[in-house]
Amino acid sequence: YNDKHVILELCQDIKLDSLVLANYELFSSMVKDFEVSVSRKYPPTTAWRSLGNFTAENNRQEQV
Repeated sequence: YNDKHVILELCQDIKLDSLVLANYELFSSMVKDFEVSVSRKYPPTTAWRSLGNFTAENNRQEQV
């Protein structure tokens, strides 16, 4: 089990209503279980706020 992290920093606040996951790389492994967390600043002055834990399907199509 390897912990992997991706951090996206945006220049403005946004309202997140959906997240789309896709993998178009033919020779890479797929994401299975992942957690989405948010913070108003990085590094966070308080704990990350979890938006949920998700399980992706085993395909390369866009998943909302």
